[in-house]
Amino acid sequence: MPSTEDSMTGKSFVEAFTAKYLEEEEEDETDFGADDGIVILCPKSKPGVPTSANTFLRQVVLDHQNITSAGKVKEIADKVRNVTELDLSANRLGSWNVVESVIKFMPRLEFLNLASAELGSCSGADSIRCTRLGKERTEVLILNATNLSWPSVLSVLAGFPSVREVHLSLNEFSSIPTPSDGDPRFTSVKKLYFNDNMVTSWSEIAKLGQLFPNVENLLLVNNPLSGLTEDIGGHFACLKQLSTLDTKLSSWEDIDNFNHFPKLTELQLRGIPLLKKLKEKESRQLVVARLPHVTKLNNSPISEPEREDAERAFIRKFMDSTEKPKRYEELSSVHKNVHRLAQVDMTVVTSATITIKYKEKTDTMTISTEQTCKQLKKTLASHFGVRRSNIRLLYWSAKGDSEIDVLDPRTTSLKWYNIRDGDEITLEESEPQEVTRAMNANPKTPSFTTFAEAFIAKYLTEGEMASVASYTSILFIPSSSEGKARGEEKDRKSHYDMKQIILSHKYLIAAGDCQEIADKLQVVTELDVSHNALCCWTGVEEIIKFMPNLVHLNLTSTNLSVVYADEEAAQRKQQFKSIKTAILSDTLLKWPYLLSALSGLPCLEELHFGTNNLASIPTPIDETCFTSVRKFYLNRNLLSKWSEIATLGKLFPSIESLHLEKNPLSGLTEDIGRHFACLRQLDITDINLLTWEELDNLNHFPNLEDVKLRGIPLLEEFDEKESRELLIARLPKIRKLNNSSIFELERDCRTGFH
Repeated sequence: MPSTEDSMTGKSFVEAFTAKYLEEEEEDETDFGADDGIVILCPKSKPGVPTSANTFLRQVVLDHQNITSAGKVKEIADKVRNVTELDLSANRLGSWNVVESVIKFMPRLEFLNLASAELGSCSGADSIRCTRLGKERTEVLILNATNLSWPSVLSVLAGFPSVREVHLSLNEFSSIPTPSDGDPRFTSVKKLYFNDNMVTSWSEIAKLGQLFPNVENLLLVNNPLSGLTEDIGGHFACLKQLSTLDTKLSSWEDIDNFNHFPKLTELQLRGIPLLKKLKEKESRQLVVARLPHVTKLNNSPISEPEREDAERAFIRKFMDSTEKPKRYEELSSVHKNVHRLAQVDMTVVTSATITIKYKEKTDTMTISTEQTCKQLKKTLASHFGVRRSNIRLLYWSAKGDSEIDVLDPRTTSLKWYNIRDGDEITLEESEPQEVTRAMNANPKTPSFTTFAEAFIAKYLTEGEMASVASYTSILFIPSSSEGKARGEEKDRKSHYDMKQIILSHKYLIAAGDCQEIADKLQVVTELDVSHNALCCWTGVEEIIKFMPNLVHLNLTSTNLSVVYADEEAAQRKQQFKSIKTAILSDTLLKWPYLLSALSGLPCLEELHFGTNNLASIPTPIDETCFTSVRKFYLNRNLLSKWSEIATLGKLFPSIESLHLEKNPLSGLTEDIGRHFACLRQLDITDINLLTWEELDNLNHFPNLEDVKLRGIPLLEEFDEKESRELLIARLPKIRKLNNSSIFELERDCRTGFH
């Protein structure tokens, strides 16, 4: 924290740099065992090269240091000549000359952060003297909340010929002067942040396209923009990604005009007035149907099946409208014979009043349809005073047919049978001998089986099992009288609509002949085969390849010691684009094998890999990365170095939620955060976080706002209230701590605590 004297007078860059980096170095040279340790890692020097650790300094972070001047930077030139990243945010620099005087001694500078550096006093292009000397390598320039005038911004940018990423957010720009023929064009810029400004007209945004003709990624978040016209897209010939989150787009004409951006493929539209009144699924379908060239919407890829469903839904929506959008005719020519959907009652029934019969007794009873068949059987047996083992439940629907269902006590819920008011259940004594034998079998003797066999045994009806000839000799088939009463056709329809399959703890060792049951698996969206012995990923693929709509896959404790059983199988990597969640906890899968498996899951968003004895994460030898993964669980592993976690950030650059609880991690450094540009939620419960410096380094995660920090050694000496106060004071950007939101009033009360 700056002293009171510093707050009044300010200090120079040289003073701040010396206090943080050079004085610590001198202390380390005189007392190698000091508690503070060596701040900068110094590789072994070559003959003739200075041995000072700061000779190799790459990153300088001097934010919030009350810097007002440069000082005699020449005196420390040899210390900063290798710097590639410089952060001077939240200082009172006042003049661009201060910046110029500092960075001219950093010829290798690639990243410059001047956010909130109070450069607003540079009130015009004439006051900016930004030369190109020494700036040829700078690629990222952050000028957020600097209050520079627009001419000053152009003068600054003119001095950075190689800049690729520019941040101009929070500068209260409401208009952009029309570029003249003599104004520079910044052709190197590929990514432009223009968030949280005050621009209302898209004609102003078009001027950005003239000034930055090669921009590929444009962020306009939280600008009050409305009224997008079709001519705007012509100013952005190279634009591929556009974010208009929380803008004022309010008409479908606005959305349609995104089609006039020639290369636009990724679009973010959350928070606009037009879509707030619609449900998420409906709004997404309408946007997908209207924008045929967009392949990624709100960070979620658009699959071909999703696009087709959206386009068909769009046709149905406007089928009876007198005024149809232009897109309707285009889609109608592509999708022939689209019919109206049948009106189906989807009301969720949680209870039903039914008739219960046992011998000569008849009762009316209201039952919960959320209970299991086993629970109902126990209740009815007690009600009529009979033993559960001597009865079975026969179910008749009141719809007017004579079909009968036998309520299977192994069924998860009565919801499977769609029981309604007026239906009837009869208690019948003396179960078939086959059922008795099955129930009396020794449960302690494991019988290994395949997925196909277990599926048929649990889910198929008599008629369906009879059609699968290869399995009828090994499976129990009910008596013929029961089959007739049950009604094969009714059961077949219900199982065709089955979307969830649970076959955990079934001693599965292989897929089996899933081709025989392929038509039964087409609509499955959730599969749980946890706690089995499938052994390799090949066996998993042989199952899920018949499930084109699978979204959730649970393989916990399946002993996947390898991914592919042989080299030939490895060459046949299949793509399963529908899967969004994969649970691979306690599989003991090796890290390289995990990456190999993930290459077949291109749309995966949530990955669980906890309890796998993972102690290190090898640095990838190529540029492999998995951009679709947003949430990653790595809890209960053996990771001890944050450098391993940094590698994780390179492999999964889009992670928004990372769970590292119960890993022996320690030594968090300030450079780790830059590897997690999208991270918003971090769980580091029960790790070895030991020092306040480590805690402070959480501030270098640029978008982190939700942290779990319980169980760390650093806070053991404090009670819960005191530790929370300390954490809030040290982490100003965090909005949620240990699952509890931090309100502004609470933060204001704690700011003086630190």
